[in-house]
Amino acid sequence: MKMKILCLIPAMILLFSGCLAKSEETTSRELYFKTTVSHVTESGYLVPVSKNIALSDEMAKEALSSLIIGNAEESSLTEAGISPMIPKSSRFELAIAEKNAYLNLVLKEVLSEEKLSFSAKAAAETLLAFPGIEEVNFSVNGEKFYGALDFSESYRKGTYALPQLVYRAEKMVVPVASTLETSDSKAVFDALKNAPEGLTSLLPVDAEFLSEFIEKDTLYIDLEGSFGSFSGEELEKICAAIAPCFMRENTRNIAFIWRGELLTGKTHNCLTPYINEMPLPALAKSASIDL
Repeated sequence: MKMKILCLIPAMILLFSGCLAKSEETTSRELYFKTTVSHVTESGYLVPVSKNIALSDEMAKEALSSLIIGNAEESSLTEAGISPMIPKSSRFELAIAEKNAYLNLVLKEVLSEEKLSFSAKAAAETLLAFPGIEEVNFSVNGEKFYGALDFSESYRKGTYALPQLVYRAEKMVVPVASTLETSDSKAVFDALKNAPEGLTSLLPVDAEFLSEFIEKDTLYIDLEGSFGSFSGEELEKICAAIAPCFMRENTRNIAFIWRGELLTGKTHNCLTPYINEMPLPALAKSASIDL
């Protein structure tokens, strides 16, 4: 089956024209854009990693290649606690037409159903990050079934939205899909304090939510707790990591208040940070350590 990428370049240029950048490692005039490659940890958490890719008709496949064992970024990903799960002997076949992506994973080695399920989710989310792709149809060796796995249902934009909550893992800050039924700031704060099994809260154990108010496009959240036990640099990292968790339709920035002052002296935008662009904040002595 021949695979072609159709109509992807024009859409990419139009929607990402503001994100194009010259590579710092080449003197050519080749243009790059930043996209998101979604990796999955062994616990099943989606982790967004930024990747600059040269404009070409192989852009989507280039992004997907990061999910295969032996890729160029594997060593740096491993250092961050992420390991690709798809065997090196595998390859992706991809066709894109009318906003639909048809992705076939050619497997030459046995892959556990759990790892395949995680990898399919990561591949779908990676493709859905591209403009012009609204739906991903996944298959394995041309089939919709692999053991007990059923890929008959397509992945749609928004189905696996980038996670809303962040916690600390051993080597990185891990974003976790929110199961909250409300965007209430107090509920989000409580969820951030109560980390899932195997993860740790970025907040001090005695952190408390006091109040909130919105002024123009900024949400102000008044907090209490031993935030003073963190260094200024650590607070910057923590606030940048948790700010997107409080995003609302009518807010663009988040400001954390502590003892009547801005916690970091500034507001933070609501853009979800890429894992490889967000250094891991150290844990203060008062923070919870359950690893």
